[in-house]
Amino acid sequence: MATENSTNSEGAEQLKLLANEAFKAHKYAEAIDLYTQAIELNSKNAVYWANRAFAHTKLEEYGSAILDATKAVEFDPKYSKGYYRRGAAYMAMGKFKMALKDFQQVKKICPNDPDAAKKLKECEKTVMKLKFEEAIAAPESERRSIVDSIDYRAIDVEPQYAGARIEDDVVTLDFVKKMMDDFKNQKCLHKRYAYHIILQTREMLQSLPALVDLNVPTGKHFTVCGDVHGQFYDLLNIFELNGLPSEDNPYLFNGDFVDRGSFSLEVILTLFSFKCMSPSAIYLARGNHESKSMNKIYGFEGEVQSKLSDKFVELFAEVFCCLPLAHVINEKVFVVHGGLFSVDGVKLSDIRKIDRFCEPPEEGLMCELLWSDPQPQLGRGPSKRGVGLSFGADVTKRFLQDNKLDLVVRSHEVKDEGYEIEHDGKLITVFSAPNYCDQMGNKGAFIRFEAPDLKPNIVTFTAVPHPDVKPMAYANNFLRMFSPQHKMCCSFSFFSLLLLISFLSISSVSTNRNASESHPDKNLFSSDMNPLELETLFKIMESVSSDQNWRISHPKPCNPGSSWLGIECKTGIDNHFHVTRLDFGTPPNPTCKNTAIFPSEIFELPNLESIFIFQCFSHTQTAISFPKNKISSSLQQFSLRENSALIGSIPPKISSLKSLQILTLSQNMLTGLIPVELFSLNSLLHLDLSYNRLTGMIPVQISNLRSLLGLDLSYNKLTGTIPAAIGQLLVLQKLDFSSNSLTGSIPDNFQQLNSLIFLALSNNKLRGRFPRGLRELQNLQYFIMDDNPMFVTLPLEFGHLRKLQELRLANSGYSGRIPPIYSQLTNLSALSLQNNRLTGEIPTGFGNLSHIYHLNLSRNFLGGIVPFNSSFLKRLGRNLDLSSNPGLCLSPSEAFGVNVGIDVCGSNKTASSIRPLKNSEAPFQCPKPFILTIFWVFLALHHI
Repeated sequence: MATENSTNSEGAEQLKLLANEAFKAHKYAEAIDLYTQAIELNSKNAVYWANRAFAHTKLEEYGSAILDATKAVEFDPKYSKGYYRRGAAYMAMGKFKMALKDFQQVKKICPNDPDAAKKLKECEKTVMKLKFEEAIAAPESERRSIVDSIDYRAIDVEPQYAGARIEDDVVTLDFVKKMMDDFKNQKCLHKRYAYHIILQTREMLQSLPALVDLNVPTGKHFTVCGDVHGQFYDLLNIFELNGLPSEDNPYLFNGDFVDRGSFSLEVILTLFSFKCMSPSAIYLARGNHESKSMNKIYGFEGEVQSKLSDKFVELFAEVFCCLPLAHVINEKVFVVHGGLFSVDGVKLSDIRKIDRFCEPPEEGLMCELLWSDPQPQLGRGPSKRGVGLSFGADVTKRFLQDNKLDLVVRSHEVKDEGYEIEHDGKLITVFSAPNYCDQMGNKGAFIRFEAPDLKPNIVTFTAVPHPDVKPMAYANNFLRMFSPQHKMCCSFSFFSLLLLISFLSISSVSTNRNASESHPDKNLFSSDMNPLELETLFKIMESVSSDQNWRISHPKPCNPGSSWLGIECKTGIDNHFHVTRLDFGTPPNPTCKNTAIFPSEIFELPNLESIFIFQCFSHTQTAISFPKNKISSSLQQFSLRENSALIGSIPPKISSLKSLQILTLSQNMLTGLIPVELFSLNSLLHLDLSYNRLTGMIPVQISNLRSLLGLDLSYNKLTGTIPAAIGQLLVLQKLDFSSNSLTGSIPDNFQQLNSLIFLALSNNKLRGRFPRGLRELQNLQYFIMDDNPMFVTLPLEFGHLRKLQELRLANSGYSGRIPPIYSQLTNLSALSLQNNRLTGEIPTGFGNLSHIYHLNLSRNFLGGIVPFNSSFLKRLGRNLDLSSNPGLCLSPSEAFGVNVGIDVCGSNKTASSIRPLKNSEAPFQCPKPFILTIFWVFLALHHI
């Protein structure tokens, strides 16, 4: 039993390290999954719960973060970070009084920490201020509108003002274009015109109902955008891609126009101006961030105060209360910011009756419209945000049926691709803020609907550059206090609170419990650094940092009040501070100068455990180097990512980093062979050398890495065969060799890799048979092997891998029939078999694959009748491609209203005009020929 517990603990620690790496790479959902696996192995470790809470906050899942942090303090009542995480989540929700209790507990556990006492005092002041404001507030019935005190016509415009001007009190397109151009160049709009726009918009919004019915005439289109969150330059890009708003090109922006992004004022004035110019050119819905409490925390209030005045803050708050809560397009599509309701039977008429002219309540229909989220499970569940609820596909289906609607479109959640289709195709999330908060790396998206069928055509886009003003630059002053120069006695940074709330950067995640505990017999804040180590640190900063004045500003870089972002320290037995972590490249961590070169001195810091250098070496070419002298390093994590000027080969001396567990050298310009010395690091858990220019063969010495959980060598120039030695990595969970020039076949002993979850070998020169024991990989969930000259029959063995979620075998010359056993892959969500030589019929059981959302069988030689009913066809929509199969046809009874790119059986008329999608990844719009329009009209009349 003791051995089993020890094994579980070791496995949990390995999973935690992988989760930390995923967190660092902004893969928060993946980090949550890995922390969950660690908790399943060792559920009483408070660190795992606290770390998962942190990951939840990065996804704005504050309710889940509070639950996890509560678990952490249940298992370890003295674990101060647990109280801190929970307090931070309460803070992010604006629940200052609840946060105060947790920060009081932090102070109790760390009584000698002066910074903790200072933060607690400021938190107490904030709570007292809120109580004072509540006490002096006038009763609702006695409050006067701020509009009563504004006469914008009495405001003079100075002669020297050269910005956009409203002539004759009419907002024109020329004015809006001039204003946007001024905003693009970081110029301001005069207050007179700002008042004019806001007041005119208020008047129009006041006259609208809570639920607005929209009519899109036949042959016209309508665009729906999701959250913009103050990302003005990405808003301009939307207009560049899709045209400016006009009566012929109308938009609906679905809430969350402001906060987080630091150009929120520019965004809201632009949207309001188009509304003034042409009310039918643009429609606006309220999001959860169009509220006082959110604006106070997440930056809009501070931005308006900085760029305009306090009076504008009150005015915007009043106008936001006039925004409609939802829209219905052509009685088919329900568009709302958040989601659906905690009870069934809610009708559109109930929404119309909501008195929306107030701040959002914490419960009820209005709250749920602004805050709720979909969930994969059926039924309803608690909200991961702590406000609203989560609802399943059955809830969505009943709401649509009750109101005779076809589709729900909502926003409110960042999505990697900018959108997500859920609930059997009946719900779409659209999010229009790419690279959210300058760090999430997601795409943005918008949806174009064409009348009369209103089929969603989703367009995705990436972020564009913007001036160097960071997100949350105008956030609440109280939040800015939680900065990295203030550290707690328990050796974790209050900087994390700012990260939780502002998404500015990546803070540290606990990697060692002992490192996060205090030394009770020592005053951490009286320690200095060892002089030699301090000088080494100065040399590192001089080699890299764009700030060359910090020798003066940070003479004691580990001490409270003097430390800088991107560094963590702890005290050793010598009572000196020692640097344990360095983080360069992305604000708010130290940015790198154009002449930055790789600092070999990092390997001379004896207590350094983690080094992260991201987008740092991009101008001056440099290479990884080591000191000439023998080094004694404690380094556990070494990460160099996205450094376009980092060249040269991987030094063999890297083998001297004996404690290394995670090595990430991805997206650089490294060349040469992979040194065999690297594979002497038998403590490695994760090795990522992807996206470089490495050459040669994969060394057989890779078999030495028996503890390896993740291996990524994709997107290099590796040649030769896959070494059979890979089969000895028995605990390997992720293997990615995509986009190299590997030859031969997959080694037979791959069947021993029964821990494998993800296997990607696409875009190589592999050919021939699959391993005989392929069916032994029972944990495999993702198998990606497109673009290899295999030229074999499609293997039956895949049908036995019942956990498979994605199977991609496109463009590889497979022949024969699709095995019927593939129908038993009930967890399958994506299947790509396009551009092969497959024959026969589509297995009838494919129509029962209830989880599948992406199916591409195009460009084969399939025949017979498609075995899918109309419900299946409509659910997949544009994610189903059966085109270019000459013998395939669609049953006439299922053909009405679907587009799959093939003929209707017994007819020369095709069921679609869709061209084959190149990779079936991104939906696109194809024109409908006139003859097809006539055909559909004929079918409709015949049906009637």
